[in-house]
Amino acid sequence: MEQKEPTILRAYTSLCLSKSGTLQKSEVLASLKNAGLPANEDNAVAMMRFLNADTEGSISYGHLRNFMLLLPPDRLQDDPRSIWFEAATVVAVAPPVEIPAGSVLRSALAGGLACALSTSLLHPVDTIKTGVQASTLTFPEIISKLPQIGVRGLYRGSIPAILGQFSSHGLRTGIFEASKLVLINFAPTLPDIQVQSLASFCSTLLGTAVRIPCEVLKQRLQAGLFDNVGEAIVGTWNQDGLKGFFRRTGATLCREVPFYVAGMGLYAESKKGKKVM
Repeated sequence: MEQKEPTILRAYTSLCLSKSGTLQKSEVLASLKNAGLPANEDNAVAMMRFLNADTEGSISYGHLRNFMLLLPPDRLQDDPRSIWFEAATVVAVAPPVEIPAGSVLRSALAGGLACALSTSLLHPVDTIKTGVQASTLTFPEIISKLPQIGVRGLYRGSIPAILGQFSSHGLRTGIFEASKLVLINFAPTLPDIQVQSLASFCSTLLGTAVRIPCEVLKQRLQAGLFDNVGEAIVGTWNQDGLKGFFRRTGATLCREVPFYVAGMGLYAESKKGKKVM
């Protein structure tokens, strides 16, 4: 009991006490609100009745102490507001889920680097594809001109492409992981597939918005409209202003969002499979 006393005292002083050192109904409501719990009249009254509040309608240290002395030692480390609320209202309070910043950053960095590396290796293929789409030449004719195009020509537009993919996929992977943790915390009853779909939607929306300006610059460089990244930025701004960097945003999102919602869902399921193995 002596070991519990300091912990119980700290728990009591962490509540919104009045100047007299007791808890009136208004302080109970304030404590609930600060804890992110349903702060309404019925819950406050139920919590006060649970601790057998005196006829003056206030909670003293003795009331909370008598309650917490009956708790197992491991529960004493939990938020006293959650324990008291759960016991008085018979509504279980899910433990808060902390977002591990290190894990989210590692996921973002891994996703960004992986996509940047694959983009740098496959950029020549993308350049050939753009050349076929933007000209009347057939694929064999483009291939026959590769010696004239050269390595430098094949890597036209690679800088904005690599930077765009690194930032976009890094942001997408990081937001995906963070969104899952937030949704699990605030909506613990949601099925996994819904959590993954909502997280994928948010991450794809923001990640694609970052990548679109880089994609516009890449395509204009590949098409030979500009000689370098600086000229492409200045030229696009002079021609179309800010909206020029976000051309076909709607069409891109209509393509990317369903694709990545499905893709990130498979990514999450494959991680689960790896843990099982």
